[in-house]
Amino acid sequence: MAMYRIIWALAVLLSLAIPQPAWADEADIAAAARGVVRVIVIAEDGETRYPLSHGSGFAVSPDTIVTNNHVVEELRLDPTLQLAIVPPEAGEPVPARVVSYSPTNDLALIKATQPLNLPTLTIAGARSSDSAEVSAVGYPMSVDRAQGLKMEDIFRPQPPVKSRGFLSGQRPSRDFDTVLHTAPIASGNSGGPLLDKCGRVLGVNSFGADTQGADAEFFFAVTMRELLPFLRANGIAPRVIAQPCRSLAELDAAEREEAQQQELLARQRQEREQAQLAEQRSTAEREAMYSVLDDRESGLALALLSALVAMALLYLAGKFRLQSREKEYWAQMHSGHAVTDDAEEESEQALKRAQ
Repeated sequence: MAMYRIIWALAVLLSLAIPQPAWADEADIAAAARGVVRVIVIAEDGETRYPLSHGSGFAVSPDTIVTNNHVVEELRLDPTLQLAIVPPEAGEPVPARVVSYSPTNDLALIKATQPLNLPTLTIAGARSSDSAEVSAVGYPMSVDRAQGLKMEDIFRPQPPVKSRGFLSGQRPSRDFDTVLHTAPIASGNSGGPLLDKCGRVLGVNSFGADTQGADAEFFFAVTMRELLPFLRANGIAPRVIAQPCRSLAELDAAEREEAQQQELLARQRQEREQAQLAEQRSTAEREAMYSVLDDRESGLALALLSALVAMALLYLAGKFRLQSREKEYWAQMHSGHAVTDDAEEESEQALKRAQ
């Protein structure tokens, strides 16, 4: 029992150590959206505080947010302005400060001065293929205006807006690397994440193409090639998953292909085994046939040898008998007895038979 538990534990650890492919799930986008916040630049007019501008951002640690540099640039120019983070769910706006500005690639890092405990988003370690489905998550002002939100409503927690589109290519823009996509964004989406179907960050939404109301709309996001070095330079170790995102249909197709491959290998193995058995059977039949032929040839050789021996014995017997008769004949001649014609004839016949 103890050995079984040890083997089971080792199997579990091994399965965790082997990288598993990520698969797409609608719940992944919703889960990632819980880590997307509204970033507000606040101004004061006497005792009145009001949002001067706002954008979006997402958590790379429980209290650290990534956004666009242009969302918080005014804070660097005017030290009297303040910064706040509004969570997507229950809670009050949390004061924050800018940790790092990076105008060259339109990235900024801000940190809450009070606990936020936001879920951290995962970064995609590999770029998705062109035409892959993506989602933009953030707080577009056009939606706020359409809903008739008032100034004070901006400070209330609200779920972010999700829009869907497709990747349209990797293109450098200005001085930094961007990915082109068709997931609609508007003013206020800046700094929000561009997600793959598995809910992993592919980029930071930055700006849109000026279509002038006639052409198809395209939008740009700062890629992870810019984001990952920026985070690491600021002491943030992001969670990165490099496996490609695959839909359930793609996983099913891969499983079917794997099953067909296994079936083909099994059939080829069976055919090889059958061929080996046929070869072994043929070899055994040839060996049995050769054994029968060897036995038959040995029998024929033995019979021929026996016949030759018999003939030799008959020859020797006849010759011995002829010699005996000759000796008897000459003995009679020497003794003076006449040899009859019958005896001579019998002697000649015996000599012929011996020959």
